[in-house]
Amino acid sequence: MNTDAPFVSFTQIFDVIKWVVPFALLLFAFIFIRMRAGSAGFLLHRLWTLLGGKKDFENSFLQGESNRLDDFEKIKYVTGIRFKSLANVMATLDWLKDREIGLEELIRARTHFIPQDISIRLPNVGRWNAFSNVTMVMFVVSALLVLLVSFSPAWFFVKKTGSLFWVTEDSAGLLSSDWEFTHDNCAAKGGSWADQSIPENHDRGVVCKLLDSEDKNKIIKSAIHSQIGAAGIILLLCGYIMVAAARAYVSAKLAADLHNRVTQEASLAPEP
Repeated sequence: MNTDAPFVSFTQIFDVIKWVVPFALLLFAFIFIRMRAGSAGFLLHRLWTLLGGKKDFENSFLQGESNRLDDFEKIKYVTGIRFKSLANVMATLDWLKDREIGLEELIRARTHFIPQDISIRLPNVGRWNAFSNVTMVMFVVSALLVLLVSFSPAWFFVKKTGSLFWVTEDSAGLLSSDWEFTHDNCAAKGGSWADQSIPENHDRGVVCKLLDSEDKNKIIKSAIHSQIGAAGIILLLCGYIMVAAARAYVSAKLAADLHNRVTQEASLAPEP
């Protein structure tokens, strides 16, 4: 679309989104690894290895410490638990063994595990269930939005005033007005809108200019496709949030079960 046009469509907005998405994905990947491992050490170590920087130390003591550090970073990333030290890892494994809890169970409930105290907090399962249900509703609404924009007219913004208007093959209209524009009334009323300093006249002139444009159909189709694309991105985002919320709910239920098991075993344990 011509950048000098007096209106902005979702095509131009979607073009900006397409440039932003790759950088957003890279940032998301970095933040995900940083949050999962608790530090950027795992990522930096992998990048250094990829670049050919993985070298063994000649000194056996230094090599042993390097291996311990490597193991520590890997166990934090693999489990997603922010252990404070390798000794904390070993103490946690002993704690799990004494209570007959599998490491795989702890990993699924890791967001409710406190590595410093080696304990599992009791989550509010009902709250997580409600949040999961809300995200499912959001996903359904976003799916309906995709269907809605597929059959809706093309929407545009007037650059100068920011007014929103819609256009079909035969008519157009401003969101702020109930008056509908057609080829005939654009030609009949065009002279009365000569004073472009009046915002309403400027908006009407822009709408009629697009409605009478030879490239109107091409512009409309492009805008509708972009609207569907934007709605599709919202659908994917809501779908991701829904899946994440469902996993969080399952994690909360498992954490509550583990907490009850640990508490019950502690209450049945004989006093020293």
